[in-house]
Amino acid sequence: MSHTDMDIEPQAPAQLYTSHESIPYRIGARIRDHDALPGDAVAEGAAAYTRYSETPDDEVVAVHPDGFATAVHLSSMRMMTVALDAVPQTVLTTASAETELASSTLLVFGRPSRTPTHSIQEYC
Repeated sequence: MSHTDMDIEPQAPAQLYTSHESIPYRIGARIRDHDALPGDAVAEGAAAYTRYSETPDDEVVAVHPDGFATAVHLSSMRMMTVALDAVPQTVLTTASAETELASSTLLVFGRPSRTPTHSIQEYC
């Protein structure tokens, strides 16, 4: 069987903000780091990739760098997602006064990986 006959899931883009609507890192960080955010709203690594792959493209908003330091940080961090429906509306309104997030359900940081970091839970 040649490699072209295999049924492979398409690779996610390396930089999600090039294929999705995006907001600056400073706004995304305010949402992600807010005290009112429930703990289960944030996912990292394999869990984040699963959330991302199950969310329609038009409901994803990515975080784009707003400087060289955040570009380096975003390109090196594990994928992280924030379920926007779990974020209190006041937080979204305050953090994103300049950006429309009403139609989005998932905020994505970092870059996806086809080989996410494996957790010990996978081996139990």
